[in-house]
Amino acid sequence: VLAQAGIRLGEVSELPSMTSARSLDGSIPSQTEVEV
Repeated sequence: VLAQAGIRLGEVSELPSMTSARSLDGSIPSQTEVEV
């Protein structure tokens, strides 16, 4: 359950992070978050 939850949280967390980063500063924070 924890593993599945972690994967779901990771996927859900990455999507808004990339969208928010692109909306805020363009693509610089987006690339950084993707690498991290």
